[in-house]
Amino acid sequence: PPMNEHVTADCGVLVPTRRSEPRHLGRNFFVDPSALEATVAQLITASPDAAKSLGTKARQRFEELNRGFVARLRAVFGAERCTNPYTRDAGGDGVICE
Repeated sequence: PPMNEHVTADCGVLVPTRRSEPRHLGRNFFVDPSALEATVAQLITASPDAAKSLGTKARQRFEELNRGFVARLRAVFGAERCTNPYTRDAGGDGVICE
């Protein structure tokens, strides 16, 4: 399923797909509606501590992936041309590389 390289059970919830099909150079994935409903219900009823823990781990995972992404961009385009749009020093324009 899509995003499984970014989201793991430690930092998020993956919803099973019902099917997939080719689309251009990739694939379309179709979620199982019953599985999505069950997952949302599980998240809604999670304790505040469990929700906070999952959110903290998700943020840590995002920051880890983002650091690697920005490092790879800097390696390709040069450090002086690349900023991290998720930090306050990025100029606020949301541009990674100018």
